[in-house]
Amino acid sequence: AIDVGMIIAKEVPTAKCIIYWLSIPWDSKTKYRKGTVIKPPPIPNNPATKPTRTAVKAIKKNIEFVEGFDEVVLMFDMDDKGQDAARNVSDILTPGKASIASLTLKDASEMLMAGMVKELSTAVFNAQKVRPDGIINGKEIWNEVSRTLESGSPYPWSKWNACLYGARPRELLVITAGSGVGKSTICCEIAHQFGVEQGKKVGYVALEESIGRTGQRLMSIAAGFPLHLPNEATVANKKSAFDATLGTGNFFLYDHFGSIDSKNLIRKLNYMVAALGVEIIILDHLSILVSGLEAESLVGGDERKAIDYTMTELRSFCERTNVCLFVVSHLRRSQSEKGHEGGEKVYLSHLRGSQAIAHLADA
Repeated sequence: AIDVGMIIAKEVPTAKCIIYWLSIPWDSKTKYRKGTVIKPPPIPNNPATKPTRTAVKAIKKNIEFVEGFDEVVLMFDMDDKGQDAARNVSDILTPGKASIASLTLKDASEMLMAGMVKELSTAVFNAQKVRPDGIINGKEIWNEVSRTLESGSPYPWSKWNACLYGARPRELLVITAGSGVGKSTICCEIAHQFGVEQGKKVGYVALEESIGRTGQRLMSIAAGFPLHLPNEATVANKKSAFDATLGTGNFFLYDHFGSIDSKNLIRKLNYMVAALGVEIIILDHLSILVSGLEAESLVGGDERKAIDYTMTELRSFCERTNVCLFVVSHLRRSQSEKGHEGGEKVYLSHLRGSQAIAHLADA
């Protein structure tokens, strides 16, 4: 029998942890809570024993009994192995049932031997409910919602800045237009603005042209005329344009022509951000990227599903790395005679392949 307000514990020499059952039925006759103290399954005194595996196995063996309580408080060792074991045990219980206690000493046994009975009791009642990763109580996000919203890095065009408030971290922006209108030229102007004018690290992935052609695009902005066309530019002109753009060391190009699967590309982009400090990435273009998916095994040859999958990966990448990502997307063929190249108005429904492009992009 357990007196009201008291906590008792029976330490088992071979056990790695002590389990307390506090939700014990009230006995109206004796004015005591009553219950049975159950000895935990013995754990071999072997340094090679895996605490997580043993704890999960012990709870699974008594799962029906443990699940009979409204709340289960897990009070394991406070080292990494003990806390890993607590989280693994919580995973096999009904969601919302498990809480994990936080102790000031290594384990409950040390606290009892130190006479910290009151502190141990408080730890039980203050135990934190276990929530799956990503589930956050709204009252815990004050820092997120109270931040001052600021404009991002300015674009070279005032109207873009008025609409988009500059390029900001964690944004995914889609650039689209008819064929030959100048999507790649716009991307190069954006790269030049951030890499040269603002000194930011820029990643440039042009899947339908060589790195030499991309480099010439950037150098042409500094030179003031197209270096990729026959011209009278001298070596000195080219060297000056190179030093002003690529020579700054702020541009990182991906040397690959043609399709590539999105998972492999994400790994390359992750490297740009984590190892090279890239803040702005330009991906030109989406259609050629999705053609590199293993169609039969991933999306069954369905272009719409391939774009859905790729856009989801890119959206997640932006959120995870805080990078600002520009993606070039093509339009589906127009039914009108003049087409988009001739001035037909562009709508979101004209995006080629999937509406996930519009749904997952910020602008």
